[in-house]
Amino acid sequence: MLESALAKYRLGLPMNYAEELAYWYFRLNGFFPITNFVLHRGAGMPHPADVDLLAVRFPYISEDIGGNTHDWDKRFQQWGADLNADTIGIIAEVKSGSYNRKDIDRILDAERTRRALLRLGIFKPAEPAVSQNIAAAKIRHSDKMVLRLLIAPYNYYGTDAFLFLSLAEIDEFLQSRLGRYADVKNADRLFFQSSLLQYLAARPSLPSDAPRPSHHFLQQGGDPE
Repeated sequence: MLESALAKYRLGLPMNYAEELAYWYFRLNGFFPITNFVLHRGAGMPHPADVDLLAVRFPYISEDIGGNTHDWDKRFQQWGADLNADTIGIIAEVKSGSYNRKDIDRILDAERTRRALLRLGIFKPAEPAVSQNIAAAKIRHSDKMVLRLLIAPYNYYGTDAFLFLSLAEIDEFLQSRLGRYADVKNADRLFFQSSLLQYLAARPSLPSDAPRPSHHFLQQGGDPE
């Protein structure tokens, strides 16, 4: 009951910073992500729940700014995904701080994974990838693939049942990606409906050696801005 109440409470809240970092990581890697996808109660799930992040990516992504082959994170290749040939789905649990084994069990729950796979729509329900490999970190059938990830500051529990991506790795990717197109991203930053991404886009252009106002200036009521 507590989990159900917390899930309902969360629905009224914006993404936390970890979820927002994860959202933009996948967005800038060519995915269409959605967050806090609701899983309604039903057979095999007595209480409603949610998936922190679902995302899908098609293989023929192209965009003049930030949509080129060299723009994508190399980790997908390490995970066995071919960004130029595969249709890829993501099921991710996102943590901003510490977590426990119960949190891990949530991402490994077979019924949640089954429902998330059906919602992604990458596999037909009768395909063996859905029924036989539902506990795997990487679920593949032909040129279609779903990756199950835990995104958190640290990997406290080593397991082969999910892939791990740290918040530091996401931050490193975003800095590199936004820095590569710093002029354009900074100029267009206010079109992004995310104050976090607006800041990340502006950060490469922020002066690092701006003179600080003098103590006398502040005493006289001057505006440090």
